[in-house]
Amino acid sequence: MAKVGRKEILTELVAKQICRLIVRMPDAQIPVTWENVIVHAKKIVGHNFNRQMLSQKEWNGRKLIAEAFSEAKEVQKRMQRDSAPKYYKNASRYVLQRRIAELEAKYLASQEELEKVRAQQFDALDTFLNTPRDLLVLLDSLSRQPRRDAVSDAQIKEEHVTESTGGKLFDLNKYQSNKNDNRNIDAQVTNKKENLMNAVIFCGIPASGKSSFYENRFLQTHIEICLDKLLTRTREEQLFRSCIDAKRSFVIDNLNITAADRMRYIRPAKASGFKVIGYFFESTVQDSLKRNRLREGRKRIPDKAIHVIARKLEFPSLVEGYDELWFVKLNGRGSFTVGALNERYF
Repeated sequence: MAKVGRKEILTELVAKQICRLIVRMPDAQIPVTWENVIVHAKKIVGHNFNRQMLSQKEWNGRKLIAEAFSEAKEVQKRMQRDSAPKYYKNASRYVLQRRIAELEAKYLASQEELEKVRAQQFDALDTFLNTPRDLLVLLDSLSRQPRRDAVSDAQIKEEHVTESTGGKLFDLNKYQSNKNDNRNIDAQVTNKKENLMNAVIFCGIPASGKSSFYENRFLQTHIEICLDKLLTRTREEQLFRSCIDAKRSFVIDNLNITAADRMRYIRPAKASGFKVIGYFFESTVQDSLKRNRLREGRKRIPDKAIHVIARKLEFPSLVEGYDELWFVKLNGRGSFTVGALNERYF
């Protein structure tokens, strides 16, 4: 009876697994040494190989593991050379010390400049929050900004009136001509007090017409609070609180796709006596994708983002605390259709 030998452990299949392990070591920042190869190979195969076995074993005349090890070693050396500073690699100690001193001086100068800028920003913010007329100046400056993709007011279908003024808007131009006369300004602001107590909340997926609708309906009467323009939540919160404290109408020109997003503005506005008006911008994903592709620069977002946002959309409802709730639809010819938001969405 023939004697059965021990089953071979280091087969060609196992060797290829070890080769794949070795090839990945430089990218994983694991030093390419035989000791590390033996340790990690044991975790995969469960056998404690020795260096001679791994480096000398051949398959079809090729030392697969030894070749993979040599290639990984070269890759690791090349990565180390590329990451090393070229100029200072062989520099003297004096040159290095002088360069370190220069960098430290530059760092300290940058820190001082940063502190000055921060102090200026805090001073400007303090002035903004504590000067009653800052919001009037802000409203004045916003009204002078060029209107992007402006659509004529005559094109908007007036199917309802959201303001409590019988359709009359607060004409900013009337007091711009008298802006040096503080008494005239105060009188007009007092007379229009109810007009300036509206909190308008936009809701809709990207490229559904929110910014264009603001520019055509609210630019001269409401302060725009837009996270895309203010860039940070802190700035947005500061402007929002300033509008609440100054009893000035504002428009939240954000996506506000969930009820939780909208509640961030509805509760403080209701608590301060504002009339909360919601506008849901009705748009299909395909229409928004088409309009998004016409945008340029930072305004254009990836198509995938629109699909993801559309799936997360929660339709607004009066139960959230709105006093009025309307839908807005951007027509193909650039005009808007506005109407009461009925229960067909819920």
